[in-house]
Amino acid sequence: MTAPLQKHRIPNIDVAITENALIILVELAGLRKDNLNLTIEGNRLLISGIRPEHLETNPEYVVNEIHIGPFDCVIDVPADYDLRGKETRAGYRNGFLRIRVQRRQSSDPTLGASATLEPTTEAQVAQLVVSHN
Repeated sequence: MTAPLQKHRIPNIDVAITENALIILVELAGLRKDNLNLTIEGNRLLISGIRPEHLETNPEYVVNEIHIGPFDCVIDVPADYDLRGKETRAGYRNGFLRIRVQRRQSSDPTLGASATLEPTTEAQVAQLVVSHN
């Protein structure tokens, strides 16, 4: 039995809100940092990469449940969080990518004088677009 054709996949993601931040946790076991890419486009966060084959070249699989190959997802971050802010942090440890995005202050100069921010609710976070790029 050979490996089935690998499909593009979206990794498992948790998104949570705290009083001052949006926390994004992405499960990426078996991935090296150099195979991971984070791209910011406006308020969209693109997480992409590739998990290389972890066994011998062209193994004959009996069971094949671990995704090998490319993955990506896009997260539309609400406007009241600052993806490019000085307090935004990302780290990869023990197979998890953790991204902390600080909530914008209502006095943030990048918002413009007339902007008002309504706090993002848990229900809105639950509706974040997480999709293939």
